[in-house]
Amino acid sequence: MKGIQVRAMRKTNRKNTGYLKAGTFSILPVMDTESDLIFGAVALLVIIIVIVWFHHRRQRLHTKGVITTGEVINIEQRVTRRYDTVYHPVVCFFMEDGRVVVTWSWFSSTKDAAAFSVGDQVEVTYNPKIPDEFIAKKIPHR
Repeated sequence: MKGIQVRAMRKTNRKNTGYLKAGTFSILPVMDTESDLIFGAVALLVIIIVIVWFHHRRQRLHTKGVITTGEVINIEQRVTRRYDTVYHPVVCFFMEDGRVVVTWSWFSSTKDAAAFSVGDQVEVTYNPKIPDEFIAKKIPHR
């Protein structure tokens, strides 16, 4: 991105004559267009890789995850760097081998405080190798 060139009059210090001299100065540092393109391409590539990785992990949970029933025992409220409030349900569930897991999930986070309530029964799809990696879906009341 080229720096913005501004035409200006500035005072010089030459023997305190006080005369104004026309000149230009740059508000932003002037950068090479090629380096800007490379930086932008690398940044875009990193963003795409993160999105694909996150989507792949979520899809893998849907296809290879184990499904069980759990209960929301708490709601964790966290504030993001952008000062958004995000709610993570803390879920308790039993694994196939009988171990109890109590954890919260990024995959089930929401900005809606009413999406989950303490005591809600949820359908949990978890990774048997990493049980902290799970998706919780609210079971509708019948």
